Amino acid sequence: MRVFVSKRQRKKRAQRRLILGLIAVLLVAAIGGWLYGFIAYVKAMPQPDHRQQGVTSGAAVVLTGGPLRVTSGLALLTSGQIEQLLISGVHADFSTRSLTAIARGAKLDTKLDRLISCCITLGYAAHDTVGNAKETALWAALYEVTSVRVVTAQYHMARALLEFDAAMPHVAIIADPVFPPDVKQDTWYRWPGTLFLFTQEYSKLQLARLRVRLQQLLPNLRS
Repeated sequence: MRVFVSKRQRKKRAQRRLILGLIAVLLVAAIGGWLYGFIAYVKAMPQPDHRQQGVTSGAAVVLTGGPLRVTSGLALLTSGQIEQLLISGVHADFSTRSLTAIARGAKLDTKLDRLISCCITLGYAAHDTVGNAKETALWAALYEVTSVRVVTAQYHMARALLEFDAAMPHVAIIADPVFPPDVKQDTWYRWPGTLFLFTQEYSKLQLARLRVRLQQLLPNLRS
C-alpha cells in the first residue's frame, strides 16, 4: 500500500532532519572542544619544579583548602621570603591558636608568636575564589602590596590567577602552587577521584573565564 506524502510534509521532514543534524554536529563540536581544552588545562598545570624558589615578593596569600597550603605560606613568611601573609577564607572558628597548632605540627613555630602580631592576617570574609580575590585586593591596598604570591593547589591555580588578575590588575601576581599528595597529577586518568576533581575544576574555570570576559565587556555586571 502506498502512503501519500505531500510536498509540505516532505519539506518539514527534511527541515527536521537538517535541524537534528545541526544539533548533533554542534554537540559533537562542543564535546570535542571541551575535551581539547581539558587536556590543555591538565598539561599546563604546574609541576612540582615550578615552585618559585628565590623569587621575592612583598606578600603572599594562602587560599584555604588544606593544611599544606597554610604550612607553605607560613614557610614563606618564617624564611623571610615575604613580609606579610594573608590566609584568606578561613572558617569562623579558626584562630591564631589553630594557626599555632598547624605551625607546630610542621615545625614552623619558632618565630610564629612574633609574626602573628605583625605579619599575619586571617581573612574571614571569603567563601569562594572570587571572594578570595576581593578580600586580597582590599588587604593589598591596605598594606600597599605591589606583588603577591598566590598559594593554592596546582589544579586550582589557573582559576585563582584569573580571578586575582581581574581583581588586582595593578598588582603583580606570582603563582606558588602546592601539590597535595592525594592528587595524582601525572596519572590522573587512572584515578577516578583525581579525574573528577580535574573535570570539575576545569568546568569552573571555563565558567569563570566567561564571567570575567562578560564583566570586561559589561562593567555594570560587576557586583
